[in-house]
Amino acid sequence: MALSKPSRLTIVSPESGGGSPITLAELYSLNDLDAWKFSDKDIIAAALSIWTSIVYPHFSIYIRRVYCEPNSAAPTPGHLEYLFVCIHDPENCSSTRDRKDTGNWGTTNLQRAIKKCDKKRGVPDSLLNTSNDATPFSQLAFRTLLVLWCSVNHRPFHMLSDPLFLDIVHLLRSEATVPCAQTISADLAYLYNLASLRISDLFAESKNAFHLAIDGWSSPLTASFLGIVVFWREGGKLWRSILEFVHLTESHTGMYMAAKTMECLQRFKITNQIMSVCLDNASNNDTFVRELDHSLPNFHGAKSRVRCFSHVTNLMAKAFMAPFTSPTSKKRKTVNNPMPPSRRIEAASSGPRTGPATNDNIPLNMDDSSVVPDIDSSAASNQASGQPDGDEAMEAYDQAIAQAAVLTILDRRQDTHQLSVESTDLQEARMIIPKITEFATKIHGKDNLFQRFKAIRASLNEMIHSDKEVPTKYVATRWNAYLYCARTHCELRPAIDVMTNTTATSTGKDNMEMYRLSPLQWDMLNEMRQCLKIFEDITLFFSRVETALIHEVVPRLRLLQRQLELMRNDNALFEVTRIAAEAALHVLAKYFDLMQESTIPWVAVIMCPYYKTDWFVANGYSARRVWEIQEATRELFRKYNIDSDVVNLMHNGGTPSTSSCPMVDPFISGFQMTTSNTPLLSSMETYLSSPAMPKSYIDQAGGLMEWWAAQEKSGSPVARMALDVLSSPATSVDAERAFSGGRMTVNYQQHRMGLDTFRAKMAIGSWYGTPLLQDLEEVLGILDGRRTTDPGPLNI
Repeated sequence: MALSKPSRLTIVSPESGGGSPITLAELYSLNDLDAWKFSDKDIIAAALSIWTSIVYPHFSIYIRRVYCEPNSAAPTPGHLEYLFVCIHDPENCSSTRDRKDTGNWGTTNLQRAIKKCDKKRGVPDSLLNTSNDATPFSQLAFRTLLVLWCSVNHRPFHMLSDPLFLDIVHLLRSEATVPCAQTISADLAYLYNLASLRISDLFAESKNAFHLAIDGWSSPLTASFLGIVVFWREGGKLWRSILEFVHLTESHTGMYMAAKTMECLQRFKITNQIMSVCLDNASNNDTFVRELDHSLPNFHGAKSRVRCFSHVTNLMAKAFMAPFTSPTSKKRKTVNNPMPPSRRIEAASSGPRTGPATNDNIPLNMDDSSVVPDIDSSAASNQASGQPDGDEAMEAYDQAIAQAAVLTILDRRQDTHQLSVESTDLQEARMIIPKITEFATKIHGKDNLFQRFKAIRASLNEMIHSDKEVPTKYVATRWNAYLYCARTHCELRPAIDVMTNTTATSTGKDNMEMYRLSPLQWDMLNEMRQCLKIFEDITLFFSRVETALIHEVVPRLRLLQRQLELMRNDNALFEVTRIAAEAALHVLAKYFDLMQESTIPWVAVIMCPYYKTDWFVANGYSARRVWEIQEATRELFRKYNIDSDVVNLMHNGGTPSTSSCPMVDPFISGFQMTTSNTPLLSSMETYLSSPAMPKSYIDQAGGLMEWWAAQEKSGSPVARMALDVLSSPATSVDAERAFSGGRMTVNYQQHRMGLDTFRAKMAIGSWYGTPLLQDLEEVLGILDGRRTTDPGPLNI
């Protein structure tokens, strides 16, 4: 077959066995059994999208499927092989190679076959001829790759002037001209401007819904940005990318951020397609959502808002740990007399208290609102004062909510005479986290203590069953930093006991006795870190590469709720642990209540064929609440215009109508639901009235999105709505990841980068490799029109 270079981003679907559409690059990485269900043509195309060797044009490539026990009645798939047949002498020149053995054998055997064929045919060495002609050097392609390299991998432009880099380039291609940083920056700006126009036209043509995740960030450039990440789908395939980093020049009020967001959405022509926006729980986002409601026709304010469940989980975990740490001794801010941001940050970042904390110095009669910072006012103050301390401010906000939850539970128990926890036990618990975090900080901060601990640990090696040499250092803003610190503290207990023993340590500043844990504290710490495992599981789910979707997260939060309820009711646990579980439940209940005004999470769950309304009934929702969710689903569906062509097709014999072909019982028919006999889901009532489907059947079809994508291809308006809702993200983690890229882009080597260049680098780096900017060929096509600036050699 003729060989060409397919795009790695080309989407292909399995021929058999069901499965999600994937890119050729993803297909290439599959093992043989997973790749078996794809066609030979797609498997070969996947290989050609990756392979770069000059040997392959000499051959026609085929796939050989090798079965286990091929003579049996039901042979099972074994492995796949590539068959390379010479295009000049197919009868005598061929070679085979296991599909996954490319890395082991490379192209050595193929090169030998080509040389043998050339000699037999009496022609010059075709490998030499091909190598001279196959990859001609292009100065434009070289410039383009440098632009992409700097953008995708966050490389500073001035690296191009590195003498060793220039030596490497000229060793490989002596005639190559390395462009100066100004030329690369100009190329980047040109690419960004033209790609933005193309992307806006691409988005304008889409009929599918778009979702946003938005968060704020203060960069080392002393500038503030609003990171806008866009989520969309093509069929059942989900994509995400940075839409833009919007430069903020005024106080971060909800109204101002909404106006800047609208400017971005108008520029990219997606104001009519926005279905949901995922935001954290800062108070200015309430105003932000109300403002967007006035400007976006398909965004309905609080109903379309999705709260960042990663942030909620983070708050729950911190609330769980709050009884094990000392609240700040500084006065808490009240709504009527807000603490200035600088003092609040100082309070949050001050060293942990190691002295006793009693119930007497804990104000019990306080609700959540009295200790939660006003994010609108603090953001404005920070901006005005030139102190954009985003991470520290968020940490203070989170800790305030966590401590407020504990105070609420203690107050509630005191009012109902259920406060059975002893004052001394609470004092003991309050000192645990300050002790272990400060111990780890001191060990890592002083080399003499670090070396002494390592020596003690080595002497007790037989008593310690861990590969950790020292306790993990605590890093603020992520709750699991506490968990890792607690976990290693327990694992290294023998060494820590010795280190904190007054007879084994030095006096003065290096005296570690103050960090010694009592036997009761050790037991509490061990129980705490075991209970925190339930938060670690869902945090790891949020941290995966794939975007966490709303319908995946809501059931996980309900499971987390049940686990916490079991802890709260377990009399075998320490009372302080049960209070911790109840504090976490209090935070979850607060945000579940706030979620009631949003329709997206609940409609997403009901649009899972294996959940429908059964999930709500099983989880104790009232009949009225289930009816409200059904009504919200019907209302949203009514806003989707049913294509008249589809309706006509149903009544003209093209696709069976629901009246002539009743809904197939999925519990009986199984996978038949995805075959041509499946009735078209033409109405929401048809979907809601049918029984829930076993999840295994959906998995056989390639997953939830693929099952609905098959329905959409049949013309189902229900499917289109389902796919739009189910593609809604459950967290703004992707926006935070974009900020991580921003920190790498604006590091100490790039502190003089202009704001426009920064925005362009962040956007191009995120767009590349997605349908927005697919591959090198597309970028070359854009930059080929830029003829006004010739690259000049670097003057070094």
